[in-house]
Amino acid sequence: LRFKVETEAVEKYDTAEVRKVLKGLTDRLRLYALLGLNCGMTSADIGRLTKDMLQGGKITRKRGKTEKWAKVPT
Repeated sequence: LRFKVETEAVEKYDTAEVRKVLKGLTDRLRLYALLGLNCGMTSADIGRLTKDMLQGGKITRKRGKTEKWAKVPT
C-alpha cells in the first residue's frame, strides 16, 4: 500500500511579536507560555506538574506518557 502525506510549512513568529504577547499575559499564563516555548510542554504536561517536581529552582520530571517505565530518563 502506498499513500502520500502532504506537509504544511511550520508557521514562524517574529521574536518581537512573541515578546509583545508574553508582556500582555498574567504571570501564571506567562509561565505556561514559557514552559511551552522553552520545554515543549503541552497543556497535558503542565497539568501533571506538582510542587515536588520543583527542586533547587529546576523542574525535574519524567515524560508523562512513559513515566511508569523504569528506564525513562528525568
